[in-house]
Amino acid sequence: MYLYLIALWGKPFDLAAMPATNPGATDRPCIDRTYIRLPSEMTQQGHVTAQEVYIASAVHAAARRMDSQPLRPKTLSARQRYLIELVEDARVEYLTFLRFPRLRQLWLDLHPSMPPDPTPFATLMWRLSRGLLELEISTDDDFLVRKAIALFQENSCETDGVAVSREIGLRLAQDIGQMRLPMNEDGLPTGAIYRDDNQHLWLE
Repeated sequence: MYLYLIALWGKPFDLAAMPATNPGATDRPCIDRTYIRLPSEMTQQGHVTAQEVYIASAVHAAARRMDSQPLRPKTLSARQRYLIELVEDARVEYLTFLRFPRLRQLWLDLHPSMPPDPTPFATLMWRLSRGLLELEISTDDDFLVRKAIALFQENSCETDGVAVSREIGLRLAQDIGQMRLPMNEDGLPTGAIYRDDNQHLWLE
């Protein structure tokens, strides 16, 4: 994997395995000041092999290392932070599949159209996440998904950086607040299995 990432990005990344916790548990990849930390074991997801899940995770984390900058969470609610993270995930993946188009299909294979959590808020977040990965090929007719895609496509992900994710995320969070969808801010949806825990995005 070390050489695979060098081949993509032209630079080395420090990779480390996360210690296993409970048997069968899958930890989220994480990024700290030194390492991209990936779970010591990954499991097959449908027709996506464990090795492909590992590749999807490593490339996503490397993209975050390359293109994300930390933000200050002060005054932001859990919902606002979650939406900013979701858009930032989409932004760095967009920049990546512009260069390496086949990676989008791998990430989409790990975003099945059927949400894993049927609760209303989690379902909408899953549809947003998938829609922002599909963009021009999305057929989702949900109003908020269409709005998110339109906002994403109207902004310059290349030049404006994480500020785009913050702006779009805050607008979507406001819309969702007006929808009064029930949500548990202490137990927000975890999202696609290959994505990291987003802790590195915030300056505490």
